[in-house]
Amino acid sequence: MTERSAAPPPAYCTLLRHKILLCAAGLVLNLALSAIAAALHLDMYLDTAGTILVSALGGFPLGAFTAFVTTLCISLADASRIYYGAIGMLVALLASLFASRGFYDRLSKTLASVPLMVLLVAVPGTVLTWFLNRSDFGGPFADAATHLHQQAGISPRFLALLTAGLLTELADKALSVLLVYLLLRILSPHLRHSLQTSGLWQKPVTPLLRSAINRQKSRVMPLKTRMILLLTVGLIALATSSTVISFRLYKESTVDEYTHMARMLSTLVANILETEPLEDYILHGRDAEGYNEVEGALYTLRDSYPDVEYLYVYRILEDGCHVVFDLDTQDVPGSEPGSVVPFDNAFAPYIPALLRGEPIDPIISDETFGWLLTVYQPVRDAENRTLCYVGVDYSMNMLSDFGDVFAARLCSILGMVFILLLAIGLALTESNVILPVNSIAYCALAFAYDSDEAREHNVQQLRELDIRTGDEVENLYRALLKTTEDNVRYIDHLIHARMQVEVMREKVTQMDQLATTDALTGLKNKTAYDQHVARLDAMIAQGDAKFGIAMIDLNFLKRVNDTYGHEQGNFYIQQCSKLVCTVFRHSPVFRIGGDEFVVVLEAEDYDNRDTLLVRFDHVLTALAGDDTLQPWERVSAAIGLAVFDPSCDNSTDSVFKRADQKMYANKLAMKAVRID
Repeated sequence: MTERSAAPPPAYCTLLRHKILLCAAGLVLNLALSAIAAALHLDMYLDTAGTILVSALGGFPLGAFTAFVTTLCISLADASRIYYGAIGMLVALLASLFASRGFYDRLSKTLASVPLMVLLVAVPGTVLTWFLNRSDFGGPFADAATHLHQQAGISPRFLALLTAGLLTELADKALSVLLVYLLLRILSPHLRHSLQTSGLWQKPVTPLLRSAINRQKSRVMPLKTRMILLLTVGLIALATSSTVISFRLYKESTVDEYTHMARMLSTLVANILETEPLEDYILHGRDAEGYNEVEGALYTLRDSYPDVEYLYVYRILEDGCHVVFDLDTQDVPGSEPGSVVPFDNAFAPYIPALLRGEPIDPIISDETFGWLLTVYQPVRDAENRTLCYVGVDYSMNMLSDFGDVFAARLCSILGMVFILLLAIGLALTESNVILPVNSIAYCALAFAYDSDEAREHNVQQLRELDIRTGDEVENLYRALLKTTEDNVRYIDHLIHARMQVEVMREKVTQMDQLATTDALTGLKNKTAYDQHVARLDAMIAQGDAKFGIAMIDLNFLKRVNDTYGHEQGNFYIQQCSKLVCTVFRHSPVFRIGGDEFVVVLEAEDYDNRDTLLVRFDHVLTALAGDDTLQPWERVSAAIGLAVFDPSCDNSTDSVFKRADQKMYANKLAMKAVRID
């Protein structure tokens, strides 16, 4: 196997530079348009045109990265914009989907994409704005929402905010998408083509080839779909657990902070009361000397802690809480001194400790006076006896309100990180695994063995992938490339060897034909006849022989040779061979001597043997009586025919001998027996 190289292919370095420049251009476009919108005090952001452009040319991962960096840069001037980063990355996802379906190729389709993008972006953006502003108007379209609510009468307030968001986003995205459409028309096709190519650590792949590669079907579920599901499930689980843990920590931290402030306030109040005649306050209430001054001091202390809901001083007895001080609030007047407030159910487990004058842990309850965090601080006399308790209540509704804002901020940031990690994961999976593996599969499936050119082209196509992922995918590619190259070399050697075998076989066939063919007539010779006789003898031995033998001897060959020459004698022999083959056209004919021919009658000729003998005699008679022919053209021959008879023949030779005897008898009858 060839040694693995960690360096990227040169073509990839060029492609990487193009991608970086594309992201930089998109970032600059986003920041410039956002600055223009801010300078003109427009009720819109105009910070997504670059994201849409990058997504249309480079795909979702590059668009998401551009949106992420744009959000970080803008949030340096306006920290609240960080929470809208996920919205910008959602725009990148939608733009890449629209671009892959050709929405930016024509103006009509480009405009058709705007309402869908607005709907999918404005709704989550409005919901996020609503929660970030504690269920009230806010964001860049707060003024428009206020106008719609007050002047147009759109209610409830969230619907007014949503309407303002839809209208604002419609103008924002329409301008951004139209600008992207114009930029795409300005860019040269070559530049657009180069920016739309893909391929990390391998030869860049054009969009057309990538589409063909990705069209390969998987049996159950594509790897890309599995990776998306895995990443999505993993990131959602991580985001959910992070949100729950963070919110719980936030809640615990807030409760601890409220508890600490309540203890500080209750301690200050207790320090004041320890120097006062509490028994007199308990017995006489407001009529007691100095009561009003102490109450005023308590109001001053409470106002120093704006988040405190209630401040009071109770003496705990078995019949309930006897009021010493109970400060008024804006909504709830305090109880009169000396009155008895019954215990809430949440305090039932702590009543024994309170009656004994012991300190208790903070209590969170949701009963008569709402959802409260209560801290009780005992007030002791000089003999360390508990005279009463200072009670401080913090409203937990504040925690709920700020909790919604905290959850919205946390979810928006986690959503942005989630989309970024998903984009990075998809990009790495696509470029390091899916695209290389699909490219290998595409080349392997397209491999053709039809010709040397096709095999070499396919090997070259596989070699040009130049996959350098530096992992198991590259190992697979190198192994497949080496195996393919070895197979092609083996096939070439095999084809060459087969061609040599065919040449040798052809030569052997030619030699065999020469060995069994009569050179003068082209008929089978004596060697071929002997081979045929061996097959006939085998048939006789098996008991399924059915044939006849015709022995033909050419008359007057010596006279033709001596009188007209050997050239005419050879012609005489050739004419006789043609005559025999014409009459016995379904049977093999052999020339076994200079003027001797043998015909093995089988099948149809065997069944019509008597007719063929008559036809042969008629042809000879016609030739002999034709005065227009030359002497060497008037063929004369004697014939004898014998049929295999299993009752008397045990070999082909016995049939041949009887045929030879009949031929000789025929020759005598024709008075053609040589006497020299």
